[in-house]
Amino acid sequence: MWSWQLLAYAVYVPFFGCLWIVEMSFVFIYRKDFSSSYYIFFNLCGILSLINELVINFATRLPLFPEYLAFVMVGCHRYFMRKSNIVHYYNINAGRHVFEFYGKLSFGHFFGGAHETVNILISINRTTAIIIPRIHSKIWKYGIPFSFAIAALIGAAGSWHLFDSTAFFYEFSYYGEVYFLMRPDCSSHPEVHLVLNVLGFFNRLQQSSRGPSGP
Repeated sequence: MWSWQLLAYAVYVPFFGCLWIVEMSFVFIYRKDFSSSYYIFFNLCGILSLINELVINFATRLPLFPEYLAFVMVGCHRYFMRKSNIVHYYNINAGRHVFEFYGKLSFGHFFGGAHETVNILISINRTTAIIIPRIHSKIWKYGIPFSFAIAALIGAAGSWHLFDSTAFFYEFSYYGEVYFLMRPDCSSHPEVHLVLNVLGFFNRLQQSSRGPSGP
């Protein structure tokens, strides 16, 4: 039986995602009428928000639901998850599963930080339109490229530490409820092995591309 939290989650996240897509589509279709710097920020904010929602909600939060775990561990989903190098399931004591999902979490926080930065820039954009309307367009003609760079830098600054994180989540049951506990360092738990963070994943890819070394 699926929990009401999961059902509510499965409704409101796609709903607001579709709302963003509809709004951005109107701005794009009628771009001659929506050509100001504000709508450039509006579309950028929508794109970043959609990516953030997909990565954070569907790639990291959704797997925390036990119903999702039961679903993906059967049939082709089991094969897919075994082949995936972003989310790793490892069996440990009492049939528990460790997930290492810092790849998606890192990218999710990057886009989330960039999205919040764009929200701040939209506020600044609206402020200049009110206070200095005569030179507002001229300012943002050159300010938009710098704004893109600032959003990317702040997003990276707020998420870089996750790319090399050794923390992990593991599942346990308490009075019939499933919880996920976070541990700061997988090296202190010998039962957890082969846990990859993002940098470790790319290092392994690089090693595998070189082929076996030595006889």
